[in-house]
Amino acid sequence: MSERLEAAAVDDSGCLPDPARARRLNRLMRSALGDSIGYVCGEIAGRLAFDAAGVGAVADGLRAGRSFGFPAFLHYYDLVPALTESRSEAARDALAAIAALEPREAGLEVASIGGGALAPLAARIRGALDTDPEVSFGFRDVGDDVVEQFRDRLAQAMSLLRRATPALAEELDELVETLILARGEPGAPLQFDGASAYRLWGVLVLNADFHQTPVQLAEAIAHESGHLILFGLTTEQPLTFNDPAETFASPLRQDARPMDGIVHATFVSARMHWAMTELAASGALDAQESAAAEAAAREDAANFRRGYEIITRHAKLSPVGRAAMEACTAYMARARVEEGVQFDGG
Repeated sequence: MSERLEAAAVDDSGCLPDPARARRLNRLMRSALGDSIGYVCGEIAGRLAFDAAGVGAVADGLRAGRSFGFPAFLHYYDLVPALTESRSEAARDALAAIAALEPREAGLEVASIGGGALAPLAARIRGALDTDPEVSFGFRDVGDDVVEQFRDRLAQAMSLLRRATPALAEELDELVETLILARGEPGAPLQFDGASAYRLWGVLVLNADFHQTPVQLAEAIAHESGHLILFGLTTEQPLTFNDPAETFASPLRQDARPMDGIVHATFVSARMHWAMTELAASGALDAQESAAAEAAAREDAANFRRGYEIITRHAKLSPVGRAAMEACTAYMARARVEEGVQFDGG
């Protein structure tokens, strides 16, 4: 990792919403993808027939900051293993899909995981999300009526966020292009609340059966968008240097997770605490909603503490991971002092 990129990542590692940082990360992710596509095309020129002009136009557009949506990232992550594994037909398919991409209009798209324009990509979206061989959440489709009902709840939640936590609303505007709804497997012991993946930049996935109130939805947005922030900060360096095969108890999941997942969970817990605390203090909620936000903030603080204790005992943090944890700890220490409770930040 270059010193300049490392310094930028460390400087941007705060856990609280930052629309300017989200804008920078978006530019960085698109530009880096354009560079990577351009490099790959240069390497395979003359060895594989493909629409070099079409792919090159997409790469140039990405370098210029234009968005082609999450499929640009998804197709690229199909292309690279296909080339390294000498699967020529799969590589040509990925290149053709990239060449066919059109610049994306601004605005948030809400859709079912298998609905409309997402239907041809559904299996690969699920593949990007369901990466744990021991646990599968299914990510089943939802109906059009569920999508419409969710749009109404989302509009209420975003209106609330724009009044009470404008920085979080503006960060979402910068960071998220597609919000995908799905359901878990019926009767499964583990159900997902939300999901995100580094191969799906700009995407939040939420469980349509949860987040029934604007406050719950606001907390989910603060949670899942935090994962995207960390994905954007770790393109050149991981959060930790722990062995990925080594797992630990997670503050947010029933199953054990690698240390990278523990840092993710702890980071987003601090963001969720901030969002719920801000909402509760905003005056924009009724008494029942305010009580729910305060209760959620207490649970978020407890989850942060559990994750932080695991990290202090077992994590081998990278500079980026250390900066992220220091930022979270500093915020939580301030928040707990303001509440009149001592917090040992370590």
